[in-house]
Amino acid sequence: MNISSIIISILLLTFCNASYINKIDITGNKYTQNKIILREILHPIPAKLDSNLLEEDRDRIYNLGLFSTVEIYSSDSIYNIFVVETFRILPLPLIEYDEGQGLSLGAGVSFLNFKGLNQKLFFGAIGGKQEVVFLSFYDPWAYGNHGSLESEILRYYQNSPNYNYSYRETAFRVGTGFYSGKNNKYKIRLGFEDILIDTLYARSNSKINLLNLQRLQFNYFTGFFKYEYDTRDIYSDPTKGGRFQLEIIPKMDINSNENRLSIDVSYKNFYGFDRLPLEPVFSFKTQLVLKYTRALPIFEREYIGGEGYIRGYSPIIKENYSLVQNQIECSQIIYNSFQFQHTLLKRHDYNGVEFGVDIVYFMDYGLSSESLYDFKSSNSLVGYGIGFRYFISGAGVISIDFGFNPYGQLFIHPADGIY
Repeated sequence: MNISSIIISILLLTFCNASYINKIDITGNKYTQNKIILREILHPIPAKLDSNLLEEDRDRIYNLGLFSTVEIYSSDSIYNIFVVETFRILPLPLIEYDEGQGLSLGAGVSFLNFKGLNQKLFFGAIGGKQEVVFLSFYDPWAYGNHGSLESEILRYYQNSPNYNYSYRETAFRVGTGFYSGKNNKYKIRLGFEDILIDTLYARSNSKINLLNLQRLQFNYFTGFFKYEYDTRDIYSDPTKGGRFQLEIIPKMDINSNENRLSIDVSYKNFYGFDRLPLEPVFSFKTQLVLKYTRALPIFEREYIGGEGYIRGYSPIIKENYSLVQNQIECSQIIYNSFQFQHTLLKRHDYNGVEFGVDIVYFMDYGLSSESLYDFKSSNSLVGYGIGFRYFISGAGVISIDFGFNPYGQLFIHPADGIY
């Protein structure tokens, strides 16, 4: 065998060894238990390296929300996983801003990685325009295939921004969820709600029957069913894939036959162009919200303006242009949104805190109605504008949008999460 043949053989042997993995090595997880990471791994071991599965594994580990950095690479037949842990205990001020209510402040403690098992324990209190005391627990994988367990107890109080009544809710909920395959997700929740409405100074409205009572009390057994088909890569900042959601929420009134059913169906898809400058992502969302009941209570009304639906309008009816005020309040909604997003400040790990900023251009379109069979194009609203997404590991995504409407109005829509 000549020298060139020997060199080629060595190179081929090296390549084959480098592309075959038979061991996993995890580093950087000082607190998180190895099994929390290992159970997210889809790549078979031993096996030939699959770059697509490697990318999926990296996304799945990042989606745990425990790490500001996740890197996976192979060397010497080892599947190396390196992570940088983010905050796990956050004693923090709570800042709650609701477009209809205004600013509320409080304090709480969040255990984001309780006992190193990715369990989340959160308790706190908020005062101001809204008053909330709450305690919640969530384990995203307690059994089976992503079998989750959750529980929540809360006390909530607010004044209506549109009518002179106060709303007080005391609630307890327990739930579970599970996966079927990689992309099919299910969640079921049961609970009890005690709601007290004080309508002493409530204004009458043709859409709402206040029954001329000073106090109204509602007691519900509640259910919640959610099906989700999810192919997104990174949950907090998707660049590809989509998510279909179906939510069904029945409520059984203990004291009367005024039972009700809410249905929310939505689909959102993402198209990323990571090879272009600033890594732009185009997305669109469509959503249908339906509520079935003989008499919808005042506190169950929907408001199509604001951060949750059409930006460029307000959920406070009187703040909108006079010609569209009667379209803001409703019980049924069709909503569509188109967004173009790109990097403004690339996300970077700052000693366990990942931070980055994106800019978003959006256009929202929707219809409001009191009946599924009464949607009219004359009731359509259009909003458009620009916004910013602040990505902070441990805190999620903070959104600030500047929405305009064709009537020359500007509304600012701060929120947590992405639309």
